[in-house]
Amino acid sequence: MREKAMIRDGSPCDTSFYPGGPMTVKAAKAAGQTLCPRIDQCRQDHRGGRSIQCLMKLGVEVARACLEGGHGIEEEMEAFRRDMSQIPTQEFVWSPDGTKLDILTDREDAFAKVGQFATMVMAV
Repeated sequence: MREKAMIRDGSPCDTSFYPGGPMTVKAAKAAGQTLCPRIDQCRQDHRGGRSIQCLMKLGVEVARACLEGGHGIEEEMEAFRRDMSQIPTQEFVWSPDGTKLDILTDREDAFAKVGQFATMVMAV
């Protein structure tokens, strides 16, 4: 399992949570930042008012909730499903590997990707 401090404090914007990525804060610092290839576009979208949701950020939030609540990913994903219905976004950004980026519009597919990324973050 990935170090709790890394899950709690890390961001998919500048840290690789993908398989093969650092498992500890010390290893992440030694490796240096791994910027998401979409980081500049996300900043432009935010400034321009475009409503697009990052599924990697949501996956980290689910992993953090697992740590805080002592629950497994499946249980947290049930709670997240209820929360996701409140997200007005119609577009979701997803990267299966930290390099290739996709824009998804199907909410069920997006929901599944959040769980997939939470599993990567936890490294379980």
